[in-house]
Amino acid sequence: MTDNSIIASMPFGVLQLNMRDAWPIIQGLPDFDTSLPGHVLEQNSVCALVNASIVQSSNAAASVLTGRSPDDRAVPIAAVLPVESHRKFVDALWNLMDENTDISFEVTLQHPSGTEVHALANLWRLPGPQWAGDVYLGLTNITPRVTREASKENLQSELAHASRISLLGEMTASIAHEINQPLTSVVTNAEAGLRWLRREEPDLSEVSSILERIVNSGNRAADIITTMKAMARNGKSHRISLHINDIVDEAVLILRSELSRRQVGLRLELSADLPPVPIDRTQILQVVVNLALNAAQAMADGQAWNRTLKIRTRQDGLGFVAVDVEDSGPGVDPKVRDRLFESFYTTKDSGVGIGLSICRSIVEAHEGSIELESSPHLGARFGVRLPLAPSARTEPNP
Repeated sequence: MTDNSIIASMPFGVLQLNMRDAWPIIQGLPDFDTSLPGHVLEQNSVCALVNASIVQSSNAAASVLTGRSPDDRAVPIAAVLPVESHRKFVDALWNLMDENTDISFEVTLQHPSGTEVHALANLWRLPGPQWAGDVYLGLTNITPRVTREASKENLQSELAHASRISLLGEMTASIAHEINQPLTSVVTNAEAGLRWLRREEPDLSEVSSILERIVNSGNRAADIITTMKAMARNGKSHRISLHINDIVDEAVLILRSELSRRQVGLRLELSADLPPVPIDRTQILQVVVNLALNAAQAMADGQAWNRTLKIRTRQDGLGFVAVDVEDSGPGVDPKVRDRLFESFYTTKDSGVGIGLSICRSIVEAHEGSIELESSPHLGARFGVRLPLAPSARTEPNP
């Protein structure tokens, strides 16, 4: 037994759950094994458990969070928690049976007023030999924290978008030239194809070859436009598993004309068979393009005689993929090195000082890191490390 007056006075919500009907369901599961995580259960078993876990009592704080009266008893926890949290609850219940003590998960409650309440849920039970008794579900309101984090994320997204638009603005002439090249090729090849068709004996083999070149040029122009649209779009971060070499290839597609205009040679050292990384494609593309463009500008502005940009990918130790962007420019002035990643600090006359700051924020949001190595007159190297998905963290290839 527990002192109900203590629960009633607690500053966070507490629901006492009667589990006597849930216990036979658990015992009757064919694959019942407390060492297995709850997510192995079929959906019908999850539904049965959340409907058999009955709210026996709740304190005033719980009523404020859920919008239910303390007298509203004998309802299943399925009626209190949203559907998307039912499996989380069952997972927590499974861990509780396995004698784990630190059991928590986040839920979003739909208050009858129409507002959403973000809560941290904790599950526990009183010590004793009989598991079939009551368990307690604590609910702590974390809406202010979630709101602050969402506001920070939105601000970060807006700044990253502004940085991308600024980046695209700087490269407008190069982008126009890059798109114009395949379009010119389309027109030239189409005219040649017409000439082959108008001959007394049309050469269909030559026309077929020309049509293939037209298709390739059209696809190239479409790829450039698609990449530009993605860079200009201001959407929420969406991470999927991608190969970092594909991101580098996209960056090269954007930068090729700009590098040519600045008379900068490009050297790629892309490791084969790198495992994919869970990233936001547009954001990491922005990082690579920004670092490469900064390197090209540094070499042009510094009057480097050997202007070579090197982009290298590799697996960095256990659990990381790295992208190195290295130039042969004058290096970074030690006086400004410590401030390069500060917001609104820039060494360019026309810069706004958010490019490198945004790059670092994006990489750190991916739980990665970015570092700078530089020597006077020997160039600079920016190294980006991105973590692999946990399932892909195996020993790197020699």
